[in-house]
Amino acid sequence: MVATAVMSVVASAPHRFESPAKKKRQEELRSEPPYTTMARRIVQDVLHRKVSDETLSLLGEVLHWLYGAGWGAAYGVLRRRRRGIGAAIV
Repeated sequence: MVATAVMSVVASAPHRFESPAKKKRQEELRSEPPYTTMARRIVQDVLHRKVSDETLSLLGEVLHWLYGAGWGAAYGVLRRRRRGIGAAIV
């Protein structure tokens, strides 16, 4: 869970330094959050199912958290196998 929170902060950091005009333009072009788009593509294009926008939004959140948890698990495995990995972060 901590890895997902850190990922969110790091991924959004560059956005803080953009001009207000650029931020506005990006928001106009993006109709939904990226993880919701990924959920929509999986459900509609891969599974050939139709679900509500509310369900897609929830699935997007689930994908977001699973992605972060997956990286946290990978870090845990690598940290046990490679001694120097934990020292660089802690």
